[in-house]
Amino acid sequence: GGLRKLWECDLGIGYAPPVVAGGKLYHFDRVDDTGRLTCRDAATGKQLWKFEYPMEYEDRYGYEPGPRACPVVDGDRVYVIGPEGMLHCVAADTGKEVWKCD
Repeated sequence: GGLRKLWECDLGIGYAPPVVAGGKLYHFDRVDDTGRLTCRDAATGKQLWKFEYPMEYEDRYGYEPGPRACPVVDGDRVYVIGPEGMLHCVAADTGKEVWKCD
């Protein structure tokens, strides 16, 4: 029978794989012109929070204009860098922005 599907969700565009840490799944993608980092319960798929920011980037080579790097989790912080070069640090428990750097 193979593996049993536990849950599924809709995703935006991009090449960034998900990351699991501390029982949570973090995923970074793009929906329309918005970069989106979501945090879900890894066991159930329930969305716990999302962080979004305007993402204005068009790929010159015909690839998807979404994220290419997976989130990095370090303790109580999650870091994402978009294809346009914006680096964001958010709180792992709430998704609130701690700082950003262009």
